[in-house]
Amino acid sequence: MLDQSLNIDLPQNDTREQLAIKKFNISSMLAKPFQGLTMAVESNLHIACRTGNCTWMKNILDGCSVFYPPIGTHHDVIRTKQTKPIKELINERNRLGASPLWLAAVMGHEEAVKLLVDYGADLETEDIKGQTPLYAATKFNHVKCVRLLLEAGANPDGSGTNISTPIYVTARDNYPEVMALLIRHGADVNGRHGRSHSSEMKRADYNGNLPVYMTLGNFENVVVGNFR
Repeated sequence: MLDQSLNIDLPQNDTREQLAIKKFNISSMLAKPFQGLTMAVESNLHIACRTGNCTWMKNILDGCSVFYPPIGTHHDVIRTKQTKPIKELINERNRLGASPLWLAAVMGHEEAVKLLVDYGADLETEDIKGQTPLYAATKFNHVKCVRLLLEAGANPDGSGTNISTPIYVTARDNYPEVMALLIRHGADVNGRHGRSHSSEMKRADYNGNLPVYMTLGNFENVVVGNFR
């Protein structure tokens, strides 16, 4: 029955069991959000982005890893040569899947976001929940970071592996300015709140709330002209 439910032909040299393993590799699917994670610690670049220290960030990205000792100590700043390629370093994910750009965006560090974008950071690197840097900035209403990411080409609908979308968050949490930016950059205003693990599935398959419905339920004053 497997071949009928999938509407595909079984190769002659594959049994139904073998085909099932190929088609439904659950471990591979579950492992996807965790691919590329570092060990338990964060890199210096992660820490610099989390704190918004652009001077430290630039030193690291220019090839010199700089260690700043804790405040209150009397140790000198230590400079060591950076060994990782910049493209690997700038998109490295910590144990929760957060890239340097994700951390800068979620903290609202506009200059740090701009610096990372200028250095070629991947705009769509997701954390383990499937949240992109744009989604992270949207969650906390960081308007300037959202604008920077959208203008740099970030997907306004976020990631298809995430249960939610940026515009859904703006409707739920009453962020009209961010909502306007998302709509201007082509966000799907009809997308429902749901999960999609396949390119053949859409969030609309999930019977969640439409962003416009959430908007009407949360916004006291909705000025349509602001979203044109």
